[in-house]
Amino acid sequence: MNISRKKIASELDVSLRTIYKLIDLQITSPELTEKYRAELLEWREKFPNANRKQFQTELKKTFTYLYNHDREWLDANFRSKRDTLHTPKNPNITLKNNTENRIEYYRSLLLDAIKECPDVLEHS
Repeated sequence: MNISRKKIASELDVSLRTIYKLIDLQITSPELTEKYRAELLEWREKFPNANRKQFQTELKKTFTYLYNHDREWLDANFRSKRDTLHTPKNPNITLKNNTENRIEYYRSLLLDAIKECPDVLEHS
């Protein structure tokens, strides 16, 4: 079954840009991951009392990469105060009030939708 990216975005109540970004996020570089992990740890040694928001502000590129490609490591090494995600716009979806469950649910929805997208292979 072929589903367009626009339809996937509509079904998931996210922007088309979000779908394109998620497709691009499928590729992770181990070298970049290690580089950015080292940058975070070095920054953290220099500023031991800094919080996650300060890291996000000071090293935006590093934070964004780790958040998108290595969130489990980022969360384990630099805890967020927020332990829940925003509620979905679709009131018919019931999720446990647990960040990990929500992330797993949204990832599975997006990955399934991306697999159905006819032009994903052309984009890669």
